[in-house]
Amino acid sequence: MTSPPTALLTVNASNPNFSMGLVQPEAVLDGWPIRLSWGWNQLPVRPGRHRLRVQARAPLRAFGSADLILDAHPGQRVVVYYASPYVASFVWSQPGAIGFAPVQSSGRTAALVSRLVPAGIALLMMLVIGILVIVAMVLQ
Repeated sequence: MTSPPTALLTVNASNPNFSMGLVQPEAVLDGWPIRLSWGWNQLPVRPGRHRLRVQARAPLRAFGSADLILDAHPGQRVVVYYASPYVASFVWSQPGAIGFAPVQSSGRTAALVSRLVPAGIALLMMLVIGILVIVAMVLQ
């Protein structure tokens, strides 16, 4: 008996964050959960139409989900690219990006602002404290 023909789904999952292994990609293919790793993932699939959802999983929740419908023909290799978002919090996150060509992560501006605003506030506080110390020394 011969085995049924298969196709190959290749998922390239990329993460712009330095999550130190706390965030891992995962997929749901036609309702079935699949563990992925960052980088290239090879998944044999049956020929036909498939629904793919890829997202990033943090310890407490998933974020950055992106959906794609794909058609796989016998012997075909279907390449899909996924990029998780730059920003994820407990309140909100940007969606992930997915497609048949390389994609860019969403939320880059929000990530930059979320890092620069606290740094600016800290710098301003240090400046005010420094001025207050100088004024206190002069008034003594």
